[in-house]
Amino acid sequence: MNEVNLTDYCCAGYVIIKRINNLDMAKFDTLNVLGSIVSIDEGICPGIPGSWLINWIKSDDSISSSAKEIYGLGSEKESKLSDFLTTSLDENFIGFPNVSYSLNFIRKILKEFQLNSQIIIIGFGLHKDDIYDFIYGAKPNPGELGLGAYYSLTFRKEFFPGGSVLGFEPLGYDYFDLESWCYFGGLHKEIFNIFNIGTNDDGLINNYSDAREASKYAQTPEAGTHEGIWFPWLLVEYPLEGMDEGEAFPIEFAERIKMKFFER
Repeated sequence: MNEVNLTDYCCAGYVIIKRINNLDMAKFDTLNVLGSIVSIDEGICPGIPGSWLINWIKSDDSISSSAKEIYGLGSEKESKLSDFLTTSLDENFIGFPNVSYSLNFIRKILKEFQLNSQIIIIGFGLHKDDIYDFIYGAKPNPGELGLGAYYSLTFRKEFFPGGSVLGFEPLGYDYFDLESWCYFGGLHKEIFNIFNIGTNDDGLINNYSDAREASKYAQTPEAGTHEGIWFPWLLVEYPLEGMDEGEAFPIEFAERIKMKFFER
């Protein structure tokens, strides 16, 4: 892993996920078949928060069933967690579909709902050089609910210290979704054969320049991906417990989002 200076990046937020054993995800045809996959695409690694836990959204049953098993959620705990996250989304403490604006908020979820072990906290974001292009491309139409990562990145908030860099995931944004390159069978191998860009044990690319090259290719017609704007997203793992990051509920930040985007 090449050294990454976190001050060169802006954080879009945090999410709880669980590493997925790549042997169970053979359909994604990744390079590290004996490793694991870490992704912020909830179709691969269903996260908390996530659309499958928002009462008025609710993802498809396949994601919900998989996620319940991953996190050991019974019906009662799932219902309470869904109510809690739905209220939090309505109050702008989390963003759609799967981002918490606060690391402390994520740790509050872990503590209050006692989720099972082998989960990790991921902070994710973009290089400062990519922020303008993403914000321009992801800007919602008037009256539409935008991606939580979009709102967060407009404030150019830095990553909280204390995390371990895992690598970069090429993700395409198209209409409220961040879709991983893992979805497109053989794309990893195609990029490896063309650019000699490989992946690490978490299915991520080790450095920004390679990830940027892979993302640019993923946006071309030759890659066979869906339409969208592609960027290399930095993924950083944080301890399940740690020093406080201000308030558990970022009231000031939530109010700034509300004033800037929802009360114009």
